[in-house]
Amino acid sequence: MVAKQTSEIAFMVTDIHVKLNQNELRLLCRISLFLSVLSLVLSFSSCGPKHGNGNGENDSTIISAIVETPTNTPTNIPTNYHFMVENSGSVKGYFNGNSKAKAILKNLYDRLDEQLNVDDTITLNYINTSITPFHASIEPFLQQTWSKCTASFTKLDDILSMAFSAANSESVTLLVSDYCFASNVGSLETAKSGITNLFTKGLKDNTGLSVAILKFNSDFNGKYYPGGLLCKQNLPFYVWVFGNAAKVKKVIELPNIINNGILVLQPTETITPEIQFSNARMKGKSAGFVKVSMWKKDRHNDTYSLTYKFPLSNIIMDKDAILNRNAYKLPLGYIISNIEVEKDTCTMTIATKRPSPGKLCIEYQSKLPNWVEESNFEGTGVPPEGKTLGVKSLIEGVYNAYINKDNNIFTINITLQ
Repeated sequence: MVAKQTSEIAFMVTDIHVKLNQNELRLLCRISLFLSVLSLVLSFSSCGPKHGNGNGENDSTIISAIVETPTNTPTNIPTNYHFMVENSGSVKGYFNGNSKAKAILKNLYDRLDEQLNVDDTITLNYINTSITPFHASIEPFLQQTWSKCTASFTKLDDILSMAFSAANSESVTLLVSDYCFASNVGSLETAKSGITNLFTKGLKDNTGLSVAILKFNSDFNGKYYPGGLLCKQNLPFYVWVFGNAAKVKKVIELPNIINNGILVLQPTETITPEIQFSNARMKGKSAGFVKVSMWKKDRHNDTYSLTYKFPLSNIIMDKDAILNRNAYKLPLGYIISNIEVEKDTCTMTIATKRPSPGKLCIEYQSKLPNWVEESNFEGTGVPPEGKTLGVKSLIEGVYNAYINKDNNIFTINITLQ
């Protein structure tokens, strides 16, 4: 249609040129020539080669379908959950017969599978010097793991690097291992420093990288390493979950997953809260701003209080941890008088006798849980039940990479005017 209309215009211009003088004729001839060329170009573009699909349809239908398909947003990007089991001889004993480790991993897999969105996927893999996919369901994967655990040597830092490098906004890694940590130079402090260096560099490449460490106890029947000692007793194994905060949070909040200890490390989340007031006229300039005169005064104890809300969707902590008032650091003279959690929202009230203008920062400080120390073993031979060789140094190495950047899990910032 465009080509046809352009040709008609060119003809009309040519037809009337006889009524004009010679200079005007030259100008109109040039215009006519330009329009004719334009018409020819348009006709070629509309009659170009057609790549059919075998049914007489061309690419215009396909292109239209692609253009009209909505693109993924951060909230609906499909997530890939990658289970990775370290297939070394030291892990073999956890998969002997109908072990508890098999039941724990099957339960974790099933609960995650139930929570998947439409386009989410779960992959099963073995990991050592490389990542080896397993193309079958969870049952044969768990049954065959015993025979697959044949690697004689494991370099734990390489495995950790591969695992967290595979985690991003679209992927979560669940790395399963006994996490025995020994140093080939004889110093756990030296080895710990190397782990801190590894994760510090990893956080530079992936600033949103979070990790949850879950401890499980299982029966073990095989050879314990280092040493290749015959062992038949309960020993811990661990699942480390790597990914961004919201996706790691989804994994650790799966129902009916009973662990023997959990530690979460994530980049500091800075929160601007929503201030709560009794009426609209008391509202400050914006979220996180409040006038000192607007604090609520308690007539009985001569204190002033302020209530605010903040989201927990990116805070990888359970309700009990959020409610632990001792974990918060407040400026001198301020206390938390009340705290409640409902779904993914926390409502907190702070109180003071003298609110004054300035910056008010409430910090939730990172701290290693007691189970890390209680799980640690340093010595020779098979460790006591519930303990793992060098695990404290390993976890401290990762922990230091996070707290060296910021010692807080999250901070709440309020400006008092």
